[in-house]
Amino acid sequence: MSSSSVVAALAMVAFGMPAGEVSEQAYRVPVGIKLTVNSAEARLGARVPVVVSLRNFKGEVVSATERLDIALESSLPAKVERISIPQGRDSATATVIFERAGIAKLKATAGKLSPGYAVISVTQQAARRSPPPEFGLRLAAFREPSPDAASGLRIGLKALASKIVPRNRVWTATVLVAVLNEQREGVRVTEDLPIRLASTLGTIDPEALTIRKGESAAFVHVTSTTPGTDTISALSPAIDERAEERIEYEQGRPSKLLIISTPSEVVTNGRTSASITVLLRDEDDHVVSLPDRDTRIVLRTNFGTLSAASASVARGRPDSEPIVLGSPRAGRATITAIAQGFTEDSEDVRFVLPFLLIGLASLGGVGGALLRAPKGRRRSQLGASLAVGAFLGAVFFALGMMGVPGMIPAIPVATLERLTLNEVGACLLGIFGGYVGRRFLDDLLVKRGGGTRAGVATA
Repeated sequence: MSSSSVVAALAMVAFGMPAGEVSEQAYRVPVGIKLTVNSAEARLGARVPVVVSLRNFKGEVVSATERLDIALESSLPAKVERISIPQGRDSATATVIFERAGIAKLKATAGKLSPGYAVISVTQQAARRSPPPEFGLRLAAFREPSPDAASGLRIGLKALASKIVPRNRVWTATVLVAVLNEQREGVRVTEDLPIRLASTLGTIDPEALTIRKGESAAFVHVTSTTPGTDTISALSPAIDERAEERIEYEQGRPSKLLIISTPSEVVTNGRTSASITVLLRDEDDHVVSLPDRDTRIVLRTNFGTLSAASASVARGRPDSEPIVLGSPRAGRATITAIAQGFTEDSEDVRFVLPFLLIGLASLGGVGGALLRAPKGRRRSQLGASLAVGAFLGAVFFALGMMGVPGMIPAIPVATLERLTLNEVGACLLGIFGGYVGRRFLDDLLVKRGGGTRAGVATA
């Protein structure tokens, strides 16, 4: 089997089918966070799992384009594990241990991503005689019911967010329903407690629920197709007072620009580029659209070349058409988006040389050159193999990275390009370059010197 066939076979085993085209459209890029808890309540001191997931501007699950470190905040004192979402993953799970009872509101943030929210009832493990201390705004502190408090129960409502923006022209809100005493401290009921809910604008699911014996809270979901201020009310036949919570369904009012680049780091090979898309966001960093007009956005860069100087966001859409940024040189590009009436945004894109891969290709070239040398002469030719092999390995890797057609006929161009994007591929190209290139140099010396290959090899 020829050397080119061996390398081609190794490439196919290592990488399978040729790489397909990588989509760079905006819907594959995360722009927001969703925070999820698996229960409406948890006991004080318990380990509460929370899930942080990434969403695109349509609310669909997407994977991280780079490692993301998530900051998690709690309205109540709590111990929170560090949360990171690795590149290529769409979610991560962490544990929260609350140090005070009450209604805890959680917030997850990461860079320019719109934050995610969750709310959970943290209940006391045992009754307390003294009232809970204040912590910022007064929060409900949950505890076991006492005979004095059992006769004065009331219902508490807490929306996940007080202002909601539409997605696909539908507003969706999550509301926590909790049982409180006269001091607005939560209690676990000693008997099943039926509750009916109503909405002035939206639809509640479920409209009737039961807080089961030994529990203190539950979630309901409200949806609306009409903007405005909604009043959610809750009433139970066992409780005199009605509970109310107001939610504002906002029309999308974009006021900010957001640039997203896929990818944010580009290998400088003269062919690879970055796709730049601009999104419209409101003051709370939700991705929204303008329903009545198009938006023209001017794009500027201090490095590289943009395929167009401006982009347009069509009415009713939150994203612009993609603009391509390319550069034949290594460096950092800062792209700035400007539009009248909007807060501008900037994003950095790095064009880098793959120094690690070049080094691995040179190392592979040394190995290939040593393989080409006769077994009995490898030690004596070590210096030449080091110099020539490293040079040839780097040259073959560079030619593969630039996509020189026909460089290795046995390997398809698409597979050749894929080999230059990872460590194993760089080593394979280096070995091939060191072996074949050394053989080519030996043949050249034979032709010029009039000798034989054996003579050159033993020289």
